Amino acid sequence: MNYVSAYSKNPVTHEAAREVSGALGRDPLRVIVYFAGLAHDGAEIGRVLSEAFPQAHVIGCSTNGEFGNGWHGEGGISALGLGPAVVRKAASALADLTDGVAPGIERACFSLESQIGSPLRELSYKNHVGVVLHEGAKGQEEALNEVLGNRAPQLAIVGGSAGDNLTFEQTWVTRGSQCAHNASAILILDLAVPFKALQACHFLPKAEGVEITRSEPLSRLVHEIDGIPATSFFEKHLGVDQGCLNLSHLFGAPFGLMFEGKPWLRSPVAVEGTSVRFACRIPQGTRLNMMQPSEHIVTHLRGVLRGADSDLGGTGAALLFNCAFRKLEVDRLGVADEYHALLSEIIHAGLHTNGETYLDHLNQTFTGLFFGNH
Repeated sequence: MNYVSAYSKNPVTHEAAREVSGALGRDPLRVIVYFAGLAHDGAEIGRVLSEAFPQAHVIGCSTNGEFGNGWHGEGGISALGLGPAVVRKAASALADLTDGVAPGIERACFSLESQIGSPLRELSYKNHVGVVLHEGAKGQEEALNEVLGNRAPQLAIVGGSAGDNLTFEQTWVTRGSQCAHNASAILILDLAVPFKALQACHFLPKAEGVEITRSEPLSRLVHEIDGIPATSFFEKHLGVDQGCLNLSHLFGAPFGLMFEGKPWLRSPVAVEGTSVRFACRIPQGTRLNMMQPSEHIVTHLRGVLRGADSDLGGTGAALLFNCAFRKLEVDRLGVADEYHALLSEIIHAGLHTNGETYLDHLNQTFTGLFFGNH
């Protein structure tokens, strides 16, 4: 199989991009996906990689930290290259969202269809998959995924939201040397190998349920939970003194929207007055479960990787989208090296995201696209 990963810790963009380009080797590649620290110049990275691999579709985005084989950190570049033995055909587009989500995604889909030679809705889910790198600071992911899902209803679409060091102010995404702060990079792959798209979290529902009694879904603000101010709810259930609630308390207290027995997490990310902003939209009247960890995050990850390997009959490589809240957890537990040592058993590149895409927008999950060995 033609899988290759590369990384650079160099903070100087041009030098780092050349290091990554050299480490990707000289064999032809059909696709390169990279993740880079926010301070890097995405257009320059894309230009260097596109010049070195002119036949490859190159997409990338900014992060809350990036990782690859044998390395994890912040401010570097991590990349995964896929060769012609893996990808029969690919198409890519940068959806410009400045005049709206729907027009931007529609234009990108027309471009993808022209490149791939077929309407997206007619592509077989057995050998086609979509990868998305969404703008991650403007709260548009639900709308983006809805429009894209309507255009490609049969395909698994997996990916993540670009990061900005958890400031939620401005991210960037690229296609080739094109770089934009309000855009989504979309990649369609026709694969010659088995693949598995997955999302997983190590939380299970508690018996207690809650109702979102007042919210503004478009802004992701929740004002009241079970009829009381959202901050009062969390202070009561987390044992936090009044007025002291902050992110360090919230990242371990997600809610779960249960679907077919699996939790789709909805995580609180910021306190705003007596309201709490979440990483996903939550409509008023939604019933959710309170969540609790089912097992240690490293133990859970080991099981997820073994399951993917078993399903594929051997994992060749993976693109990984790890929520920044999971990064905060492994850092707090002091197990980041152990966590990433497990990942380094396979060829991979990944980022810590502002949210993950697996059919829809979700967060606080480990999401990935795994490629088989044959």
